[in-house]
Amino acid sequence: MPATSEQTECQMIQVLMAAGMTAALSGFMSTSHEHDHDHGKANMVIVLEEEALSVTFEAHQADLAGFETAPRSAEEIHILEELPARLSAAEKLFALTASASCEFSGMEVSGLPGADGHEEPHDKGEDHEDDHHEAHLVISATYHWSCRSPRKLKEVETLLFEEFPAIARINAIAFLNGQQTADILLPQRPRIKFK
Repeated sequence: MPATSEQTECQMIQVLMAAGMTAALSGFMSTSHEHDHDHGKANMVIVLEEEALSVTFEAHQADLAGFETAPRSAEEIHILEELPARLSAAEKLFALTASASCEFSGMEVSGLPGADGHEEPHDKGEDHEDDHHEAHLVISATYHWSCRSPRKLKEVETLLFEEFPAIARINAIAFLNGQQTADILLPQRPRIKFK
């Protein structure tokens, strides 16, 4: 059965919204790279398209690991080695509306020093001309769920404040099946609610 003009128009709007959303996400997530970094601030983007839910969380390494340069000691190396496991425990970091029946399906982490060969531990006494660049290391984690009842998703609560106490504020934006909402999440107010 051929698509009606109304269905075609709806598909065109979805494509345009997706293009706009990509630009908005790019601008939103890149603000931490372009401006002076503030310790304790992070970004979170929630996207629900049909049954696919993704949450992207971005924070400075200092707020996740306690230091902002490439690791300089065995203890700092150990902290960074444990960070992917801490970030991958989605059930300890996010609580979703139970009635939405969302099943965790995986995650990716990027920006960890040494993970992609860009940063290596420094020896004591080395002169580092790019230490200023290191101070802006940003780690990003994207989580994926499949929701059987996505219309029942009413909120996402983050437990990131408990796992990473150096985070004091999360700028959150959500795109849910064509609707958009934003909020500032705080330790005493860790939920973004949807209509």
